[in-house]
Amino acid sequence: MFFRKSPEEVFTPRVKDVNDDMYIHREGLERALSRAIRKHKNIVVHGESGTGKTWLYKKIFSELDVYYEVLNCATVNQCGSVSDAIGYLVARLEPNEKVGHEEAKGAEGNAGFAKGHLEHTSQYRKSAPDNYLKLVRLIRKRAKSKKAFLVVENLEHIVRDKDKISELSSLLLYLDDEVYAESNVRILLVGTPNNLRDYFAEVDETQTIINRLQEIPEVSALSKHDVVELAKKGLFKILRLDFVEDRPRNFTEWYFLNAISWFSINIPQYVHDICLEVALEASDDGGRITRKGYTQALRNWVQEALVAENSRLEKNINSKETRHGRRNQVIYTTGVLSQNEFSNAEVEESLREHFPTSTEGKTLNVSSNLIELSNGTHPILSKTPKGNRYRFIDPKIKIMIRWMLQKNDDERLVVKKFDESIKF
Repeated sequence: MFFRKSPEEVFTPRVKDVNDDMYIHREGLERALSRAIRKHKNIVVHGESGTGKTWLYKKIFSELDVYYEVLNCATVNQCGSVSDAIGYLVARLEPNEKVGHEEAKGAEGNAGFAKGHLEHTSQYRKSAPDNYLKLVRLIRKRAKSKKAFLVVENLEHIVRDKDKISELSSLLLYLDDEVYAESNVRILLVGTPNNLRDYFAEVDETQTIINRLQEIPEVSALSKHDVVELAKKGLFKILRLDFVEDRPRNFTEWYFLNAISWFSINIPQYVHDICLEVALEASDDGGRITRKGYTQALRNWVQEALVAENSRLEKNINSKETRHGRRNQVIYTTGVLSQNEFSNAEVEESLREHFPTSTEGKTLNVSSNLIELSNGTHPILSKTPKGNRYRFIDPKIKIMIRWMLQKNDDERLVVKKFDESIKF
């Protein structure tokens, strides 16, 4: 079987550079980011892990010829502070900063005349005490006349550390400072929380930081249509794989593409992950996508990518099989909700819809269950800063809930073991 490209060249969930062949244009987000770049505020790009935040800003920066450097918040944690992480970035960008020279003049007598020479002794030093000022000046020097940004990636790693958020807040306030503004380098914040402004509001009651931030709409999951088109393009158009139907077992192309959408919860990174596994299985089977290969591909992905989420979820689920176990019902309900963030009332409304018989006329203690699921050593939910809404600590947990909890016609929830949950 001839492949124009290899599967790993087509489906690239974690590569540094944007894969133009498999990039899904989202006009609204692209327009919002492009306009924000033209304004004079720091920018916030937020969305669940794997939704394409990095590819979005890299794509637009490339199209608009914007220069940028990246500060990863994982480095901030490793260094212990924002300032030290910036110093590390400065040292990496310009390890030896030449700051001047001393002139040493030597005189030598020779044949009745003086011969002078200059010996230039270069001096080097480490980054200046004000690491951020040094950084923005260095970025401006490299950017020349281009627009320039410092991208702060993976902000979720430090949002709950008030000291680090306070440090970062100070940098955001330099937007209008005469000394710093001279370099005209703005900050692009990238992270998973959809309420990053609230975290900064906790350390700045005057709202001065908020007034210097512009938040574009959430970078959310793709539409089902986009996922289907992405999978078809990669698997059939670029890799030219053949699809082998098994109609007696309902394995049709329609079912297959919709299954990719369902199991990936339409998150681009997971779409790439699953399709890569499918393509690798197909490449070992003469370029054919079969029901057996598809099932094995899903099994491979689950066992590789969701082991940690399975373990975490098992610690929160009550028992093997329950009829009216409210905790399990709450977990199941959060997994089938379409939105990524939800309140007590929204979970209760959905719970009553999915379990009408067991909830009729009952007072449900949903709030208590959600609190328990967001606390302890193995939480599956996290509270928003205001404390009245919840979201999954990782969207993979939502996938695991869909696979592990099965609701029967009598509203009984069957909890599958890990191995059972990946048999389709």
